[in-house]
Amino acid sequence: MSKKIQQVSQRSELISLQEAKNWLRVTSNREDSLINMLIESALDFAENTCKSNLAQRDYMGYFSCFSEILLPHPPICSIDEVGYIALGESDYTIIDSSNYELNDSGFEGIIDFDIDLTNIVLKDTYKAIRVNYKAGYDSIDCPATIKDAMLAYIASRYDSRDDQNKRFRTMAEDLLEPYRIYNL
Repeated sequence: MSKKIQQVSQRSELISLQEAKNWLRVTSNREDSLINMLIESALDFAENTCKSNLAQRDYMGYFSCFSEILLPHPPICSIDEVGYIALGESDYTIIDSSNYELNDSGFEGIIDFDIDLTNIVLKDTYKAIRVNYKAGYDSIDCPATIKDAMLAYIASRYDSRDDQNKRFRTMAEDLLEPYRIYNL
């Protein structure tokens, strides 16, 4: 089975400028650009540490067959649309959302279909099936531990603007540990 996944939107913001300024106890606007840069850097740090996309993004996935459609970039928030191109057709036929559900019990999201798909003959292309979905956290449902880790990282970088020789794990790394994905 072939698949191709494209990110179709920018990642969401998990920490606002105002949240970071409150954490840092900064009241002026003079360092807003620096703090915005540190917010981006903290999100990069958190996602690299966890080996996962934490901030919400929209994805479009293309698959060649219905069996085992695995949606990468957990956590999967929602499936917006599933469509397929039948043999002899040129446009996608959209499957009603009541005919499938997201099974996010594993590492990747899986689509469980409630309809018989064996009678559908798909066009011979890797783009025969298209799935639009959202993955990652938004600022409201992001675990507090991830936000705390990002804020700790921001504070550390804000207070010490040099490249330190690190010998021990940081508090931010410890906080992110439960969300880290290890390769099997």
